[in-house]
Amino acid sequence: MPWGLDVDGGLASVMAAVEPVPPDAPTRLVYERFRTEAELATIPVVDRGKPVGLADRNRLIMSLAHRYGNALYADKPVTHLMDPNPLIVDQNVAVEELEWTIANENPAALMRGFIVTHDGRYAGMASALSLLHLSMARTRRRNQELDAARQNAEAASRAKSQFLSVVSHELRTPLNAIIGFSDVMKAGLFGVIEQPRYRDYLNDISNAANNLLSVINDVLDMSKIEQGKMELYDEPLDLKILCGDAVRLLSEHRPPD
Repeated sequence: MPWGLDVDGGLASVMAAVEPVPPDAPTRLVYERFRTEAELATIPVVDRGKPVGLADRNRLIMSLAHRYGNALYADKPVTHLMDPNPLIVDQNVAVEELEWTIANENPAALMRGFIVTHDGRYAGMASALSLLHLSMARTRRRNQELDAARQNAEAASRAKSQFLSVVSHELRTPLNAIIGFSDVMKAGLFGVIEQPRYRDYLNDISNAANNLLSVINDVLDMSKIEQGKMELYDEPLDLKILCGDAVRLLSEHRPPD
């Protein structure tokens, strides 16, 4: 089976379809498999569809290469030289869980590989290379998700900036009218306002409108900053006047009882 890169397919997308041998297979036949199939590191031992062990190339060849190894093992079942407790995982196991299992419970599986099952029956073999492919696919998918999230965030930020810009411009028109008419009334162009409290109210209206206009201008500046179009200019600031405006804005003006 060719290697895949579909992390959603799990081990099923990257496992190799290694033909298993039955438990009663003579060791010499398994040795012949290793001799003729040089890419095989291990061969699964399967009994009626259920994996029961794993024949390791190095262990088997070294055992047969021993002085009396061939006579001892050649015609005996492979179960005499197999690993009876290999790592066996379901093909739907999560990559993170598989990595933890190998690192903490069976690190030898990185070298020898491990058996993959489907509904408890033998499905194929996987190895450290399989795990690497899955990890690469998982990283690629996460990077794609992060890139998509970044693009969505940037689009949302641009939409927000455009909305604030439009709303701010729409608010400036009536605010300019309020400021203009309050200045006309304060100047008494069409007659002086005699009541002192009304004159105070006019000052409060003018100051509040100018403060709100300043806030709107700050919002527009923020939109410019987000779009990289903001230009900074130094200008003097009178803290005494600023504090006086804040006090007047927050002070309570109640009509006489």
